[in-house]
Amino acid sequence: MLQQAAENNRSSDQLRELIRATLVELAVQLEIPVESSRVQQSLNDSMVDLHGESMEAITLLMMRAAQGIGIRLAPVELQTLDAWELVVDGFAVVDFQTRLDGKVTWVYSNCSLGKIDAARITARDKQSESLSKSGLRKNMRGNHQSIYFIAEPSLACETASSNYAPEQDRYQRVDSHQHSHGHSHEHSHDHISPQQRLLRFLKVESKDIWSLVIFGFVVGVLELATPLAVEQMVTTIGFATLTQPLIWLAVLLFGILSLSAVIKALQVFIIEILQRRMFVRIVGDLCERLPRLERSAMDGIHGPEMGNRFFDVMTMQKATATLLVDGLSLIIQTLTGLLLLAVYSPFLLAFDIILTICMTVMILFLGRNAVKTAIEESLIKYRIAHWLQDVLGNPLAFQVHGGGDLVSDRANRLTVEYLAARRKHFIVLMRQTFFSLMLYAVSITAILSLGLWLVLNNTLTI
Repeated sequence: MLQQAAENNRSSDQLRELIRATLVELAVQLEIPVESSRVQQSLNDSMVDLHGESMEAITLLMMRAAQGIGIRLAPVELQTLDAWELVVDGFAVVDFQTRLDGKVTWVYSNCSLGKIDAARITARDKQSESLSKSGLRKNMRGNHQSIYFIAEPSLACETASSNYAPEQDRYQRVDSHQHSHGHSHEHSHDHISPQQRLLRFLKVESKDIWSLVIFGFVVGVLELATPLAVEQMVTTIGFATLTQPLIWLAVLLFGILSLSAVIKALQVFIIEILQRRMFVRIVGDLCERLPRLERSAMDGIHGPEMGNRFFDVMTMQKATATLLVDGLSLIIQTLTGLLLLAVYSPFLLAFDIILTICMTVMILFLGRNAVKTAIEESLIKYRIAHWLQDVLGNPLAFQVHGGGDLVSDRANRLTVEYLAARRKHFIVLMRQTFFSLMLYAVSITAILSLGLWLVLNNTLTI
């Protein structure tokens, strides 16, 4: 009897150590600052009312303990391809295996060069290795029972929050065992602008964004090959009759443009991964926050109307894709062109400076209040959607005498407000558009005239 009790205690201690080591590894992979003592405390609190080592008990224990340190573990059923795609998308996957020789945890993360990082964790040690897709398949298809989890930060959008403070423990509020009464409002936090919120949100994806910047720069350089190749072909035709140089130029141009096409395809792939992460992060963050909202936070606010604003996630996905691909490409091409002009002549350098000042005026001064008017337009849009939802949700109430007139009157009033808000936003948009079109016409005329004047004065050669 005593021997069996000792074995049970030993098995329980090994399970506890295995889960603790797994949580520490996840905190490292997800870049969550957490002390080892807090991991142990969260694990101890989670084991208070759990007994046994069944698969259900282990699943619940890991989810509770992870939540206490700011990690959300979602139990799922996975195939090899699903696990691989999740790791490629930037998530960590946990595989808790019960084998004949004991319990083992695998943590899969960070896909690079066709392989993923895999940490094999036992109660005694940890081993790290890289696995290909076939290696992952072999590891997942062994003779064992598995519990799969998708791991991500509980508050994945915390960096974009107004009350985010990097020096504080940002995940402390998630620990429902220690903070069941909600977040304290003793500290006031400054409201951040939408631009700052977007930058903070994208900061999480800084590695992939830098990859997009590098790819965009390479594509910009490669696209210079087309005019250079055309110029060289014209020169070759004018001074020689041999076709062999033309063939080599054509082959070289095809190779460069093919490389540029491959890099652009990689950019599209990275953007797709970013959009998936963005969607999952926002959904996961909202699922953690909404059940813990204080009642006072919803005073004067209709919940379903706020929920409709989730659909702005799709707008954010498309806008982010445009900014990170077309926007970065435009910035890189503009900077490259301005630098090339500045090299040829001091007059062209002065032209660059004037053009840069004009673009700054267009963006900062003529675009003033653009974000504010866009937000006002969006708010009224959701008020209209909320009103239509109320009408559809209470059809009998609006079928009585005068109900139809009430629907029309309020809809007309909201429509007038929307048109007024749209008009304000369009004024900002139109003045920027008109200025940019006029700047394009003036700058093209100026650069051609200045270039011709420099050639006539032998300051610049063709």
